[in-house]
Amino acid sequence: MPGSLHSYELQRRLEELDDVSSLENYLSCNVETKSEIVVLIRDEDRILCQIDVDSHALARFSVEDERLLDELAGLIAGRWAERPQP
Repeated sequence: MPGSLHSYELQRRLEELDDVSSLENYLSCNVETKSEIVVLIRDEDRILCQIDVDSHALARFSVEDERLLDELAGLIAGRWAERPQP
């Protein structure tokens, strides 16, 4: 599974990696990725998808970034919950 999503799914919390090279099993979509932040979009306990942001800088993401992405994930989940299921 790319990036840190697998460990994130197991922990069910926001995952922030200040230095992706510190993870032995990290798979990058871009060789220049230095840090990553992942937020799951959920409906209760069901994972719908994820927001995964990579950076070319180490320790790029702040607490404010985490809050913004978490809020965005909540908005997306709420919007999808309003749609009829296919």
